[in-house]
Amino acid sequence: MGVQWILLGIALVGLLVLVATVYFFAQTEALERALKYAEAHSTLAGKIGALAHYDVVKTTEPLTCTDGVSNFTCFLSKTGVEEALGALRRIGVEPEIRELADRRVTVFVYSPGGIASRQFNVSRAWELSWENETVRLYQTAIKRSYGELLKIIERAEELYREGAFSIAPTVDGLVVFTAGRQGEAQRILEAVRRIDPEVNVLVVPIAAPPEPAPNSTIAGGYGRFAVEFYKRVAVGILGENLVLSPYSVYKAFAMAYAGASGATREELKAVFGFGEDPCVLPAASRGVEEALSAWLQTDFPFKPNYLNKLRCIGAEAKYVDFERDYKSAIAAINKWAEEKTRGLIKDLVPADYPEGWDVRAVLVSALYFKGNWWPDRFQRVGKREFKGAGPADFIALDLSSCGDPSLRGRASSDLTVVELPFNNTEVALYIIMPRDLPSFVKELTYEKLREIISTLPDQVIRVEMPLFKAEFKGSVKQALREMGVVRAFETADFTEMAYRRLYIDDVFHGAYLNADENGVVAAAATAVVFKPVCAKGGGVEVVVDKPFLFVLADRTSGVIYFIGHVVNPSPGFTPT
Repeated sequence: MGVQWILLGIALVGLLVLVATVYFFAQTEALERALKYAEAHSTLAGKIGALAHYDVVKTTEPLTCTDGVSNFTCFLSKTGVEEALGALRRIGVEPEIRELADRRVTVFVYSPGGIASRQFNVSRAWELSWENETVRLYQTAIKRSYGELLKIIERAEELYREGAFSIAPTVDGLVVFTAGRQGEAQRILEAVRRIDPEVNVLVVPIAAPPEPAPNSTIAGGYGRFAVEFYKRVAVGILGENLVLSPYSVYKAFAMAYAGASGATREELKAVFGFGEDPCVLPAASRGVEEALSAWLQTDFPFKPNYLNKLRCIGAEAKYVDFERDYKSAIAAINKWAEEKTRGLIKDLVPADYPEGWDVRAVLVSALYFKGNWWPDRFQRVGKREFKGAGPADFIALDLSSCGDPSLRGRASSDLTVVELPFNNTEVALYIIMPRDLPSFVKELTYEKLREIISTLPDQVIRVEMPLFKAEFKGSVKQALREMGVVRAFETADFTEMAYRRLYIDDVFHGAYLNADENGVVAAAATAVVFKPVCAKGGGVEVVVDKPFLFVLADRTSGVIYFIGHVVNPSPGFTPT
């Protein structure tokens, strides 16, 4: 009997050793995967965010914070800075570090009404600098780190059964988007508590958009997406000129929507305002040139029905070999986007995007517009003072003669608006100059924007404004996640697209707009990258001499092609 107990003890010890060994190698493999993922990012914020994704560091994802004077990138952390520094050293990154005296920080966070600010008490704070980039790390009492929240989401299938559209991590909790049916919020809260009783949860009902005619779909669901997308990106860079093309992002995701199913499809439908039929999309206005292409891995099993949907959307399927010649495939995509935008959008998919054989599809939309002013070109009138930026080159359009037409617009100390039409197109440029641009953007909605630009009288006889240019190029994945596109980036269901599971890895966007005395040139492109599982009445004069919002939109349907703002018209101006 004693021998049997001895043998049993030896067996139990052996089993424990085996379990410990398996756990050790699993943890080692996960750490190596995290370090490789962090190493692939080119920025310090991206590297720390990647480490947080795998829960190697106990921080949030990168956040936009403010000290009341300027905005900056920061992380909230459950631990001190040593954990992050140790992980960064393992991938050869040695940032300079400076401890700060800050004991409070304000963070921009998601709320049901849009972007809100939230203050956190801080026990310690540090500033990390590396290769001309600076981020701040604040040690504070957050309940769950970004990596811990992602682990909860991985176990949250029950929430989708209870009616959740999508689940997103926020600063120290989860945001769950639902259809808003009776009793749904309580059931979802109970389901989350069964997974983690302590995690913070915000349940946000999203009313599913009605099924309207195509034009009203664009004017409503798409319009709300367009303005909210602009606000999400603009909130951190209101001190710089910015232009985006929500329309380009919308058209790229229309190709993704055509391959989506289940909760992923409902998520995209709710955020972008798509209708039931992915092929029913409005055509671009006269004068707006658009092109769509789907770059597909040659030997990957895409479904024939998905290829048919691409054709009905107007997208061209192009086959490349990401697996064996990744660089050539990306170069071909970037060349196509550059050609379709007349050379204005270069290197759409950035050169430092981590090279990976596992890319299976890149869905690309491109947009180009060139319009000459109507009824006449502007004249250069020399330097004028532009609030906050000093002297700038101004142009003017004088329509004070009796035979001249008036432009639509109004001018007051609180809000000045003017519609600037172009020849041979329904598209116009709307200049919207509020008393205070940041406050105006914070409160902006699509409904408010439509009311502003659709109720203008014909009374503007003179316009003075600066020459200006605005650009953007980068990933918009985070902005889309904040809007509710979460499942598509994680536990995605694109089973209508291919016979193997895919998810969206990143969304790259480039936009450009240049206004001079002749007119406007604007271009944009978006790339959605998929990987397998393993986005004269009164004679009014208008003078635009302080920061303003601009919108390039169809005067009739309200389709927004480009939207942005100008705070300094002078830097880098290039005549058309």
